Amino acid sequence: MSAMNLGATKTRDDLIKLQFALPADEWIIQIVPEGDQGRPIRDIIPSRKLFSTEQVSWFRYINTKGHHIYGRPNSTRFILIDDVTKDALSQIKQDGLTPTVVIETSPDNFQVWITASSNEWPEQVSTELGRLLASKYGGDPGSTDALHLGRLPGLRNKKPKYQTNSGDGGPLAKIKTARTVPIIPDTINGLLDKARYLAEQRTPASSSAFGPCVPTDIDPSRSPMTPDESQEIYKAELQYQAKRRGWPLPIRKGLRSQADYAVVYSLKNQYGYGPDDLAALLQYESEKVAERGMDYVIGTVNAAL
Repeated sequence: MSAMNLGATKTRDDLIKLQFALPADEWIIQIVPEGDQGRPIRDIIPSRKLFSTEQVSWFRYINTKGHHIYGRPNSTRFILIDDVTKDALSQIKQDGLTPTVVIETSPDNFQVWITASSNEWPEQVSTELGRLLASKYGGDPGSTDALHLGRLPGLRNKKPKYQTNSGDGGPLAKIKTARTVPIIPDTINGLLDKARYLAEQRTPASSSAFGPCVPTDIDPSRSPMTPDESQEIYKAELQYQAKRRGWPLPIRKGLRSQADYAVVYSLKNQYGYGPDDLAALLQYESEKVAERGMDYVIGTVNAAL
């Protein structure tokens, strides 16, 4: 078998691994010329076409002509952290955020894909989660949108700084990890809660990130909940959330809004608490209410609905 055929087989094998690790019905593909060689080409293809003989041959050909090849599953379930160092990658793993895919795109520089959910998320939520992860691990803050593309493995990085006289065409993007059974890390839950809250805060009420605008007819005075009941319920749920997320108690400044959101979101989704009861709970127990008033109560409850 010729070296060219061996190379094509390796590229195809890498793309098969990638598609099985990041399963989706469709893939978004973008071909980007280096320099002033033309306009980018963007397409959405069936996942089975990603590693077809014709597609692999095209990828490899256009790559040799100085084009970058990027792609991702057409899904918000998978979060990309771009430009990750080896130390940051080690920290990601130590923090329990088990990567589904790791691709070395240049020496000691990595793209990390994390499976955040088994279900699709609104794009705004995935974008916020991408921002949080990039900030936490020193990733590229400009590569955090929900459907941001990563470099495809088995093809070469054509950035001029990597072109040498060796004639190899630039560093080969290499798969370092590709889990055929993606792991949704437990530690992603706290970040997802925060991402949902941030997405709601950034989204105008008329165009909610979570579908139709949720009702704002929330009145804590209609709730039969007493101050003693609120204290007992809030304290118990907060202790559970703090233990689950590794928050020290008492909750420090900077985490209080997130803690309030986590409490009401859990009480609503796990135990079926209604908006009026949740508002009463916050009105009695949240330290933020004294600072920001009823608008904070309504906004936090709405975000959890």
